[in-house]
Amino acid sequence: MIRSILLLLAAALSIALSGGPASAQSVTEADRAQIQSRINELSALINQGDMVGAIEVVPPRLQDMISTRFGIPRDQLKAAMQEAMGPMLAQVKVDGYGMDLAAASVLNTPTGNRTYLLIPTWTEMTVQGAGRFRAETQTLAWQDEGQWYLIRVEDAPQQAMLREAYPELVGVEFPAGTTTQLQ
Repeated sequence: MIRSILLLLAAALSIALSGGPASAQSVTEADRAQIQSRINELSALINQGDMVGAIEVVPPRLQDMISTRFGIPRDQLKAAMQEAMGPMLAQVKVDGYGMDLAAASVLNTPTGNRTYLLIPTWTEMTVQGAGRFRAETQTLAWQDEGQWYLIRVEDAPQQAMLREAYPELVGVEFPAGTTTQLQ
């Protein structure tokens, strides 16, 4: 159950990737500013206790896929997620959260035509009845139609949906995050 809670929390926090040549295209200062703005938006949602609000930093194409897959209109997606995940998330208190954009890796897709970033991300949380945990993952910064979005993909269903939405990610290896119990 703890693993399920942690996986759901990870998905909710930002619904990463590795691979690609070291010769990735550069990311401009304007790009980094837009990514930082998304990080700030996500951090504000988390600080307000709105874990499912993370859907707001996910690309519309993925939101549409989730909506279609679950038969929920996109404008009702956040409410449906809150209803489904609310009881589990009520058992979790986020003690700390952060992304290190300065330490992000800039990579290219296997086709070489899309640049993306992997941003080191950490979350410390207390799970009722189970203790404190620290999850360390990578968050994907991905540009779609001129806008940067944040996506965390650490389990097979998330990865499959991402590859379906963006076929240029086929062939990219998705490393698992780590979760450790804290004293």
